[in-house]
Amino acid sequence: MTGPFKVATLGLNLACLTIAPAAAQDGLPPCLDPLPEPAAYQTAIEADGWALVTDPATRAEAELSAYLFLHANNFFPDAFATGADVVNFVQSAETALAQGRGPMQIFTRDGTVLGLVVDETYPETVNIVCLLAGNDLPLAAEYQAADPESFDMGAIRIGFLGLPVEDLVSTRAIVSIRLLGPEGFLRILPARDGILTQLIYSAVE
Repeated sequence: MTGPFKVATLGLNLACLTIAPAAAQDGLPPCLDPLPEPAAYQTAIEADGWALVTDPATRAEAELSAYLFLHANNFFPDAFATGADVVNFVQSAETALAQGRGPMQIFTRDGTVLGLVVDETYPETVNIVCLLAGNDLPLAAEYQAADPESFDMGAIRIGFLGLPVEDLVSTRAIVSIRLLGPEGFLRILPARDGILTQLIYSAVE
């Protein structure tokens, strides 16, 4: 796995995260609990009502929507002063996605996009990243409200939550992102709200 999909930490300082109860993941796809085999995440997600996207054109559009928020998390775009700023941000995400394309599975449900990245680059470690993208996602606002350290920077509002870890799990975290700007500019975006989740656990043979 290469480029942006070799995601070690989503840039999280775990020691500084607000710890939320495990129930905070309710309503999210099944991305935050270890499964016996990494391949089982697709099965679990589909069982949760998500449909795997296989049509190339639909997949490309949905993949960009999901990746947009990983890009925002990595680069913190400046405030959108013009519609051209929004277009440039989307184009920069598209370029980064093309340069670092790796195996991401794309699902949809009720107008929301879900990208699944399973990274087994590091020995004996499984890194599961899920990227949700949509408009007016209630959980995005709830997570930001639950994090007293959430903040606005440039064109995004971002909040971080940690969930309890145990046994072989070293990281269980949620990042919520809302893209900010005048309504007319935001209409250019494929999605305005994103939720990124990360689970890192030790693989057991």
